[in-house]
Amino acid sequence: MDFAITHTITYRYSRPVFLEPKTVRLRPRCNAYQKLKEFTLDIDPAPAGRCDHIDAVGNGATLLWFSDLHGSMTITARSQVRTLLINPFDYLVTPPEALSLPMVYPLSYAGALSPYLFRAAPCQAVNTMARRILDENDDNTQAFVNAMMLELNREYEQIIRHEGDAWPAAKTIELKRGSCRDLAVLYIDACRSVGLAARFVSGYKHFVDSIDAGELHAWVEVYIPGAGWRGYDPSEGVVVADRHIALAADAEPAGAAPTTGTFRGTGATSHIDYHIRIDA
Repeated sequence: MDFAITHTITYRYSRPVFLEPKTVRLRPRCNAYQKLKEFTLDIDPAPAGRCDHIDAVGNGATLLWFSDLHGSMTITARSQVRTLLINPFDYLVTPPEALSLPMVYPLSYAGALSPYLFRAAPCQAVNTMARRILDENDDNTQAFVNAMMLELNREYEQIIRHEGDAWPAAKTIELKRGSCRDLAVLYIDACRSVGLAARFVSGYKHFVDSIDAGELHAWVEVYIPGAGWRGYDPSEGVVVADRHIALAADAEPAGAAPTTGTFRGTGATSHIDYHIRIDA
């Protein structure tokens, strides 16, 4: 599918501030699943300098730096993207041992996947849930990733949180509710508990009945031998195909945030407004 996307973010400050360097991750990925046909990034006020680069995990990013004091800043990203993954099940799991969990990755790339297996604060409740889903699906890898996605979609209340970091998995499983980013973090932790490498993805989801996407979306990619990184969206309850447009992915949500940066100004506060439009 072909999409034209406009994403505008405006920061307003209570008084003029000095803008520290800011990293912007609004350039859609270009890979086997999607093709970036055109991209522009407009900044107001114009930065003193900018640098497009590839970050440590392969995301396209732009570093901005500024001079003088500013009372606001607007970032406008315009993208034209073609998504290519029509059938998300067009793969063969190999070697055969990868059909069963817990997963043991081949030594040839297990090291590269280690950041996506790390659990900073293992939660027993997550372990118990994952073990139940695993038992119900006879330890099958593909059945587990689908069943876990549907479990979170059907059993957890979905909420909208405009601001704030993603909740830890322990909080989401305790409250049994969360935003798309909260459910993504919980899904990641459940996958890692059974040895599956998983990472956080930020991007857009095209809804057929609306051109106003409203919110940046979040989902998960799981590394399945033979299939590579494959997307699962627990908040929507779907396997990712050609209606998801990925911007960035990282082992932790912060590394896939659309913008990262701070400001300096005594007593100054900030307010953020944003708008996302997707035309298909």
